[in-house]
Amino acid sequence: MLRSLVRDRIGQIFEHHFMISAKKLRVKSTLVQLGLTEWDKREMLNYIEQEFRIDINANEELRIQTVYDTISYVTRKLA
Repeated sequence: MLRSLVRDRIGQIFEHHFMISAKKLRVKSTLVQLGLTEWDKREMLNYIEQEFRIDINANEELRIQTVYDTISYVTRKLA
């Protein structure tokens, strides 16, 4: 349930801020494959921090490379 909610809200962030359809998101897709630059990734993580009211430190940020990593990380932080 929580994971599904997180996935949907992250999909909305991709759609609204990066014009990437949530329907096209695949958990194995890397952020680079989706066309995100390092700057875009940082911006995406800022939106996620605001949306979920969590903090993502620099070490954790480096580990987030795929859609799956993003969803899993946020789900763990909220659990």
